[in-house]
Amino acid sequence: MHDVLEELRRKGHVLRAIDRRPASVNAIAKSQDRVIYAAADFRKGGIVDGL
Repeated sequence: MHDVLEELRRKGHVLRAIDRRPASVNAIAKSQDRVIYAAADFRKGGIVDGL
């Protein structure tokens, strides 16, 4: 997990620790024909927004 966090920081992501343990699932994928798909966890009120 530490390696993943360091790679995200290296790519310019700003990370911060939080005290509580929220859980949600969000995803972005690009297909072979370059279509971008996104999903947000509706259980936490998430929505997919445009680019």
